Amino acid sequence: MASLKASAEFRASSPKGSTQDEIASDAPQLRELAQKFPNLLIYTPSAEAYEQVRPYFNAAVTQQPLAIARPRSVQEVSAVVQEAQSKAIPFGIRVGGHDMTGKSVRVGGGAVSINLAKFLNEHDLVTPHGCAFYGLGVDQVLGAKLVLAGGRVVDTDDHPDLLWALRGAGNGTFGIVVELRLKLYDPTAFLGGLVGFPSNETANVLAKFGEFERDLPVNFTGEISQMTLPGVGPLLVWIFAWTSDDDSLEEGWAFLEKLKSLGTPLSDTVAQVDDYTFFNSFPYPANVHWYLRLRAVEYLSSEVSQVIADNLAPGPASVTVIHKVHGRALGENPGACFPLRKPHRLVNPTAAVSDASTQASDFEEYKKWARGFVEELSDEGLALPYGYRNLGPDEDTNWVATYGEETLARLKDIKLKFDPDNVFDKGHPRL
Repeated sequence: MASLKASAEFRASSPKGSTQDEIASDAPQLRELAQKFPNLLIYTPSAEAYEQVRPYFNAAVTQQPLAIARPRSVQEVSAVVQEAQSKAIPFGIRVGGHDMTGKSVRVGGGAVSINLAKFLNEHDLVTPHGCAFYGLGVDQVLGAKLVLAGGRVVDTDDHPDLLWALRGAGNGTFGIVVELRLKLYDPTAFLGGLVGFPSNETANVLAKFGEFERDLPVNFTGEISQMTLPGVGPLLVWIFAWTSDDDSLEEGWAFLEKLKSLGTPLSDTVAQVDDYTFFNSFPYPANVHWYLRLRAVEYLSSEVSQVIADNLAPGPASVTVIHKVHGRALGENPGACFPLRKPHRLVNPTAAVSDASTQASDFEEYKKWARGFVEELSDEGLALPYGYRNLGPDEDTNWVATYGEETLARLKDIKLKFDPDNVFDKGHPRL
């Protein structure tokens, strides 16, 4: 069985942690842990690197934790959990080997997806993040290793019920995932890029697309964004992705022309590219303050399209992302708890500013826009009751409508089995 191991260039590096004296001064509760594991990276507020590792992707999240630990081994993760429990220190989880023959990859905790994509690309392999052609991301998970409350390490190979729960409800709910095993695929010909239309065509273009989106080809995955581009202005943008069944892209090019015929395309960057190049062409801006809201809708009806057109994203950083679930993402999987396997769209208005200190009033206005947007979809009777908690606040996700009472009951039983004291109380869904 052939195997590969990623070199250091594919791994996210960490700055130097706090000294023993800094830990003793800032977080004396962790002094014993630091002495027992001197190589464990712990960052306390007086450490030079604290503000380097503290910021979240969403700069609007400004918590100042007592300390930040970056374990680099399963043993260190286990030790941190045990120490926090024994000293009653509240904690939360924050995340940032290969089998070539069996087409799987083993990913350690803290792995960055762009590094994984780059590594796999160099070996002519891909793993999907969730798309119409390959299916949902949760369905690519073959297994996992977790550190549970008390520091115990378990593998889902020995606990199939835990694997079922992780596939759709494992966001810090049952333990700390320190390893994932994912399916890999041989890449086929791929088209990727952006297609932009003027914002004043939003309602018409979306409604026309909605007329045939219930019969979209499985090869097409296209996120839609309404945004403002510097030097261009407000645009309606398709993130176009076409995965071929083989090496022929004729149908993909034809579908691109069909999409462009819906309006007056101002830009078209679609080209034949590889998975990594496409993935790497959408860098997320750093230090942006985000406020996300969410509503699910059945499809892009003329009514939904008009609401979107009437609520264009304000300011240079705000954006509305419109996700689509179709194709193999709808395939039933009794080995996964994820329930939303029916055609739907997610409308995700996101207020954003790059500097909250100088744009505080703007940020509040943009938040009002996002709230008003989702409320209008609900008031017009266009919103479905379920949602995705990772794309919006608790108030935008009805857990019973999303998972169903039977699935929620089973998840609660698994929670009691693996985390009876609710040590991991900050994950979701709330169980």
